[in-house]
Amino acid sequence: MAEQVKKVTIDYMGSLFSAFFDEKNGFYYCPLCGVGEDKPIFFSLDDLIGHIRIHVKRRMGVPRVAQPRQKQDTSE
Repeated sequence: MAEQVKKVTIDYMGSLFSAFFDEKNGFYYCPLCGVGEDKPIFFSLDDLIGHIRIHVKRRMGVPRVAQPRQKQDTSE
């Protein structure tokens, strides 16, 4: 891990989680994706939290994109 990247604890609405903060450049790394050149970066906590929510939704099996509704056959 680069010297300017620190592990920080974030309190989001009473839930604590760790993330990585790049002090030199002022952005966060996702604690699930990790730190590195090819990893996503976030310039605000809101963006980081939104990204973490996507991880949670994927683990819960929520589809990435809403699936189109199936048409129901109403003719009988």
